Amino acid sequence: MKSVFITVLMLCVSATTAHAFNNEAIKKLPDGRQEVELPPGPKTSKPTNRVQKDPWRTDYLQPSYVIQTNTGLQECPWTWVTSSCRPYVKGRDTRARGWVVKSGGRWLTCPRRDTTAGCRNYGELPATSVQD
Repeated sequence: MKSVFITVLMLCVSATTAHAFNNEAIKKLPDGRQEVELPPGPKTSKPTNRVQKDPWRTDYLQPSYVIQTNTGLQECPWTWVTSSCRPYVKGRDTRARGWVVKSGGRWLTCPRRDTTAGCRNYGELPATSVQD
């Protein structure tokens, strides 16, 4: 009975792993290094007042977006990388977050890191979910 439970558990884990999301922006080079393609920046240089001077202040937690870069995961106040980004640290604070990824040759914003469920096309209203 114990071995049947373990076998079923292993099948569930492997089935879940089989559907794990693959971010196409991350390319493995022949020498073992990785190179990361960054998402496109804004289509317009029109200013917006959504981001305050300090997007990371704790009295107002605006949504943020986690983006893979060559230096690791960065948390940004936009869906693209700017100097306002900071290293992503899981559990730093609880806020609405989205993940910017590339899948099927197109950029998406997803509410979770490990699945394309609920993702939206880049440039549409970004998909986020509250998480730490």
